Amino acid sequence: MPGNLHFTRRPARCRRSGYASTEPGSSRPAVLTPLAGQVAALLGTFGAGDEALLDVLFGRAPTTGTLPFELPSSTAAVEASREDVPNDTTDPLFPYGHGLSI
Repeated sequence: MPGNLHFTRRPARCRRSGYASTEPGSSRPAVLTPLAGQVAALLGTFGAGDEALLDVLFGRAPTTGTLPFELPSSTAAVEASREDVPNDTTDPLFPYGHGLSI
């Protein structure tokens, strides 16, 4: 399997504060399990512009959205999944359609 699905840049400030959020660059599914327990929020922008993201972060727009794909819990789960079947990893970190509305 080419590439690395792990989010490897773990900002030290995020880990220490516990109140930070991070947007890991969500153009495709990635293994975020190690990072998920270290920050207060994970945001998936899926190509939204900076202005839209800031509107959500500062409360000028509602926080809503659902995942267009599942986020796997491990590389092993990705390797065991079928290449031609979407959303079939074992025990995903966040399943397809997982989302938030505040």
